[in-house]
Amino acid sequence: MKHMGFKRLLSWALCLALTLCATAALAGDAAAMTAGAYTGTGDGFGGKITVTVTVEDNKITDIAVGENKETDGIGSVALEKLPQQIVELQGLGVDAVAGSTYSSNGLLAAVKDALTQAGADIAALEAVRPEKTASGEEVEMTADVVVVGGGGAGLAAALAAAEQGARVIVLEKTASLGGTTLLSGAYYATGNQEVSKKAEMNDKMRSDVDAILALEPLNDDMARWQEAVRQQYADYNASGATYMFDSEEYHMLQVYADGNFTADTALIERYCAASYECYQWLEKNGFVWSDAVIGGKASDSGTVTLDAQRARRNKGDGSGRNSQMMIDTLKNAGDTAQTPVEYLMEVDGKELIVTDGRVTGVKAEGADGTQYIINAGKGVVLATGGIGGNVELMNKYNEWYPEIPADFATDNSAGDTGDGLVMAEAIGVELIDMEKLQMFVYGTKYSTGVAPYVSNYTTMLVNNSGTRFVNETASDRELSAAMLAQPDYEVYILSDANSSAITDGKNASGYDIEELIAKGVLFRANSIEELAGMIGADPAVLTDSVERFNAACDAGYDEEFGRTSFLGSEKLTEAPFYAALNRSAEHHSMGGIHIDTEMHALTADGTPFPGLYAAGEICGGLQGDDRISGNAILEAICGGMIAGANAAHSK
Repeated sequence: MKHMGFKRLLSWALCLALTLCATAALAGDAAAMTAGAYTGTGDGFGGKITVTVTVEDNKITDIAVGENKETDGIGSVALEKLPQQIVELQGLGVDAVAGSTYSSNGLLAAVKDALTQAGADIAALEAVRPEKTASGEEVEMTADVVVVGGGGAGLAAALAAAEQGARVIVLEKTASLGGTTLLSGAYYATGNQEVSKKAEMNDKMRSDVDAILALEPLNDDMARWQEAVRQQYADYNASGATYMFDSEEYHMLQVYADGNFTADTALIERYCAASYECYQWLEKNGFVWSDAVIGGKASDSGTVTLDAQRARRNKGDGSGRNSQMMIDTLKNAGDTAQTPVEYLMEVDGKELIVTDGRVTGVKAEGADGTQYIINAGKGVVLATGGIGGNVELMNKYNEWYPEIPADFATDNSAGDTGDGLVMAEAIGVELIDMEKLQMFVYGTKYSTGVAPYVSNYTTMLVNNSGTRFVNETASDRELSAAMLAQPDYEVYILSDANSSAITDGKNASGYDIEELIAKGVLFRANSIEELAGMIGADPAVLTDSVERFNAACDAGYDEEFGRTSFLGSEKLTEAPFYAALNRSAEHHSMGGIHIDTEMHALTADGTPFPGLYAAGEICGGLQGDDRISGNAILEAICGGMIAGANAAHSK
């Protein structure tokens, strides 16, 4: 077994990655290309990727990436790495960058487009693959704290441990840091009244307070929270304040109620009570908070009236993309700690090492096959996220939905495949609430790479036979279950000239309407009968469905599905008519490792497993049956802060 310092390890890994030897040679006219510069495009995660490929003397000499909307820190990694690899290899048989599949595929498609114009034999170029040879060595390293997962929770845990003087190694199986936090809006929730003063009180907020105080308490914790809020609200009203009322206890009550009163009240209290401390911790480490109020968001249906759940969310000052700012803050602070945090990229944790009943390290594997033994002198923090990237694991625990199809997508990191959960369960750690999966109802972008919607999400939904099947204003859980029960789990969002939002030929997400139509994810017709033919439905069936929906809009009540909320603009009466393809996607795993309030991983009898902690979406218990917006980032960053600090002092 060979021991290797981190800098030497990085140098060795870089050399290995750059040692690309083609296993197939291009011969004769098969590789003939006309010299010149060619521009190609491909569909990435965020939209079109444009590249300019230069060919000289029958060789690819340069690939310049142009216009694109790929995510900084995730998709951008693929756009940086793959062009260099293709030029080095003189072939297209390169692997997608771990964690950046859509961006990798879009980049490759753009390069192929350009090389086709140059007259290249694409099949021959695709046959050229790098020969990667693992070192055959087993690398052993040692740290005080080992963090498995480099997303928001993992980076927060690493920084918190480093601040306590611990030497920290982070294992990240993809090629980039940030995980699902980087893909999110990174809205952070805290009920602290001083923070919430930036929003103004309204009638909706007042009625929400009254309603939650009128509930019959289900236990002592809920009763205690209600009593605190009653006094706080009385003091607030007596003060004559006009800003939004809020408090940590009010936040606790809303988390509990939205989770259908099934969450662990001790965990709710721990996170909500520590939320402002964590808010200040991020600020101390360089994160600059905005004074702006976050209102509605893309997935909110219809007209949104601001409430406390939305208004208590916080974001950065706008000097950069909010999620990127948060990840950069954690990473930069970790880099400048007294003992800087170390990162092993494209290294996948496989097994927890247990010695005398205590977790003492992690066995891991690099993308090149190298085996690692990472010893942890004090503790291991699991922060590998949820299970959205693992359909097999979702179906193993699924109780809420019809069978989840193999090609079901997630709007989370592709690296969220439940690795840490499997590792923890293997040593006897208890998993709880695993059936509780939150779906993102309008997730077509994550299965097709584009978002074809041209209307509010409250317009008519039909399946591919043209039949309406659900109340469009139902909960995300009900909508997702209904969608998954439809043939091929494909549905269409219908709209007309009045209910469609198209500006300068683009939808609200910035996608060109004509390109969406050309891709076959958006359909436009001059009649309902014509639209039916485009989506493969019986014209009579779709026409009947539309007529009944329009009648319900006029009546303000839907006898078929019990819908009572109509905006008045959802009727389908004026051409052109649109049908946008839609599929749901996995959004959040409410279940996971059973933890206590100090983020210890617990066994079935409720006792901590020595040396093991968990943070972020990998944990269960906080959300209950549903998660309110802003609490995922709270769970990640605050949970990571607590877990890392405790792991650094573990004995």
